[in-house]
Amino acid sequence: MYRYTMMIPLTVLAVLGVGLFVVGCGGGGDDSPGGAPTGSLQFSVHFPPSPQEVQPAVIYPETNSITVDILDSVTREQIVPPTTLNRSGPGGGPVRTTISAIPIGTWLVRVTGWSELDSAGRLLSRVYDMVTIVIAQTTTKNVVMEGYPVSLAITAASHPVLVDLTTELVTTPMAINGDVVLGTFAYEWSSGDETITVLDAASTTDTAIFRGVSRGSTDITCKLVHDDPVPGQPEVAREFDLRVNPNVDDVVVTPDTLILLSGKSATATATASYKTVAVVPVEFSFASSDTSVATVTRLGDDQCRIDAIKAGVASITVSQPYTGASATIDIAVPEGSLDVSITRIGAQQ
Repeated sequence: MYRYTMMIPLTVLAVLGVGLFVVGCGGGGDDSPGGAPTGSLQFSVHFPPSPQEVQPAVIYPETNSITVDILDSVTREQIVPPTTLNRSGPGGGPVRTTISAIPIGTWLVRVTGWSELDSAGRLLSRVYDMVTIVIAQTTTKNVVMEGYPVSLAITAASHPVLVDLTTELVTTPMAINGDVVLGTFAYEWSSGDETITVLDAASTTDTAIFRGVSRGSTDITCKLVHDDPVPGQPEVAREFDLRVNPNVDDVVVTPDTLILLSGKSATATATASYKTVAVVPVEFSFASSDTSVATVTRLGDDQCRIDAIKAGVASITVSQPYTGASATIDIAVPEGSLDVSITRIGAQQ
């Protein structure tokens, strides 16, 4: 959020400072053809150099045009046609104009900053403020030019998500300079393939819960819902590739008991299931409780080789990494024995 902190006293009927905007409001002597009294707003916008930043930073250096709308505060209808001020060149500088024939009254002023000339491209910043156009009144005020999201970032509490389980996705609105945009916005969430993952509960906030349905991946789309759409305002949305892994609640390993002599080896195979239904393919990890007795080597996603090292006992744990389901193989390496046979050769004395 960008704030212009210096108050500028002006001896005009109303003054609105927006960043480096200076807005003067004059009344009287500008009556409409029907005889109703009107006033005028004098605008001066100072565009910062592009692409260099200026201090104090009051509008984004990427801003190339400013639109000023005078609106009815209730209906948001235009009181007078919108006015656009364009950057005069890369070096920036002041641009001035006057909005005339504004009916006397209290109106909502909306100022929007755009990345391209003539209010095109991305909406970079926006501010609303009330201004009263009356005769013989002087007002001086300072307002905040608020950054508007040009992109969204999405993070997942857990990823991948498992079948039948949920994960929380959170979106963050980002300004043109990479700063987080403060404020409350509404969002629209959707799944690209509801056979893989579904929205667990409807959400219009920055947080949504998705539930895994089946193995696979699909794009989750989060779209910013404009609370007060401005003509030419582009869509702000982000996709997140959400992967769903199969769930596993039971692991069986065969064999589950081995007796091996030192120096010998054997293989074992693991299988997985969820709610009694086999899950394939599934990867497993293998670990020995005592590598001085027996070591284990992964041969594939579901197979391992156990090598007996010396006498003792150990266990091999077979785990499904992302669910925690596991099984064990009990290993026993018995004490070895040496049989000695002595044969006498030669004549007996």
